[in-house]
Parts: sequence; structure tokens; C-alpha cells
Amino acid sequence: MRRFSLGLAASIALSALAARAGALSVQMDQARLVTFSQPVATVDVGNPSIADVQVVDARHVLVLGKVFGVTNLIGLNGRGDQVVNDVVTVVARAADEVTLDRGTEQMTYACADHHCEPGALPSDSAKYFNAANAQAQSYEARGTTAAGGH
Repeated sequence: MRRFSLGLAASIALSALAARAGALSVQMDQARLVTFSQPVATVDVGNPSIADVQVVDARHVLVLGKVFGVTNLIGLNGRGDQVVNDVVTVVARAADEVTLDRGTEQMTYACADHHCEPGALPSDSAKYFNAANAQAQSYEARGTTAAGGH
């Protein structure tokens, strides 16, 4: 029961942070377009292991949710004045995944159209996580090579 209570408390705390003005919520492995009220020259995230940012133009960035957690997004204008400092909460994926527990081992599968494939998360067992990521990287490399890339 203690484990559930701590998880529930953490979930409530993250929900409270996300409800604050200027808060941004994005799902893991998803990107979200953010529009600024005025142009920015510099954009950064506090913890790039939680979320990453890609500048589209002076008023738009894409925020990518990488792992569950909370960080912040800061934007400065050309004079170095702060334009934005928003909380970014990265939440778990949507209901399109299945997590299997086998003893102390955990394995996550991403599902779509009645079909599931490995969708490893950092919380999965190291053996499963490393194997699933190695397969994905190999598949991507074969596709890049076939397309004439490097």
C-alpha cells in the first residue's frame, strides 16, 4: 500500500505542476508545437534528458517528450531578456501500450491496430531494453543504407 500511496502522491504533485499557468504537457515519444507570444532568439530546456527542443522559427519550437519527468523551457529574445519560462511535464504514453511483468523483469510493447511490437522504455529490464533498441537501430541502419544514405 505504501508504494501505491507514494505513486499516487507523485502523480498528484505532477498534475498540480501541470495545472499551473505556463505549464506544458507532452507525452513521451511525442512532439508538441509551442507558439511564443513574441519572437525568441535562444531556446533551451533545463534537463534535455527529459525533453528536447527543436527551433522551427522565431515564434515556434517543437518540444519532444523523452522520458517521464518535469523540467522547464526558457526562451530569450535578441536582447537576452526572458520571454518564456514554462514548466514542461513529460507524461507516460497513451493507452496504446502494454507492459508485461515476468518476475522482476518488465517489458513494454507499443500497440496499434490489434498488433504489438517491442516499445522498450528505460523502466524495462536492461536486457529487453538493450535488445529492443539494438533491433530498432539495425532496422533504421538497413533502411538508411537502402535509401542511399550513410
